[in-house]
Amino acid sequence: VNLERCGNRPLRVGYLALVIAAERAGFRATARAGGEQFDVRIRDRADRQPFMLVVERDALLFDIRRPALEVRPELAGQAQVRFAGRLAGEGPGGNGITIRVTDDRDAEDLGEWLFGSQAVATMVQERWYG
Repeated sequence: VNLERCGNRPLRVGYLALVIAAERAGFRATARAGGEQFDVRIRDRADRQPFMLVVERDALLFDIRRPALEVRPELAGQAQVRFAGRLAGEGPGGNGITIRVTDDRDAEDLGEWLFGSQAVATMVQERWYG
C-alpha cells in the first residue's frame, strides 16, 4: 500500500532503496498504512525507533528521531549541512530532524550517508543496538 501511494516511479524506487538500505544495515522496517498516515517504522535490535519514513504522494519524509540523536548527536548537524534545502523541519514533537526525499537520487544519497558500511560500523561500535 505504501509503495502504491508514491506518486511516481523515482519516488517508488527511492522508497525501496531506503527500506532495503535500513534492512541491510540490521534495522527492521515495518510498513504501516492506516487513515491518512502511511509510514515505515525503522527499529533497531533493542526495539527503539530511531528512524521513520512517512510516505506522501510527492515526497518521502525521513525522520531522524531522538533515539538516533541520543546515540549520534552529530547526525543533526551533518544532516543540516548535507541536506540543506531538503530539510522539512523538525520531526514529530520536535524530537528529531526531517529530510524531504523527492526521488531515487535523494534516497540513495540519504541511504548511503546513514546506512552505508562506514556509518553502520560506527553505529555498531557506539552500541547503537543496545
